[in-house]
Amino acid sequence: MTMLGQVSGQVLRHNVIGFPVGSSALPASLQPALQRLLHDAAARRARLQVIGDAEQPALAMERARSVALALVELGADAGRIEITVARDHVADQAHLLLKQAVTP
Repeated sequence: MTMLGQVSGQVLRHNVIGFPVGSSALPASLQPALQRLLHDAAARRARLQVIGDAEQPALAMERARSVALALVELGADAGRIEITVARDHVADQAHLLLKQAVTP
């Protein structure tokens, strides 16, 4: 267990997305970076985990959902995205983890 919550599996890449205080609106300027991350995820057949962070758990979840929705709109398979909230508030952000897919 980490400060981010339950993170299982090998993390291949970790991106931090900043949010304005009190907002879950994803900055449009991040779309190219998200597109590159999706390309990397597809090449590695990786899973995605989005961990929202905010002082209020509801806002943290909205941030995670905002990132996940943007990923789906860019072509990500929603079934390969896990969303959760951080255990302890650190900053107005979300963590986007690219994780090795677990094979049976």
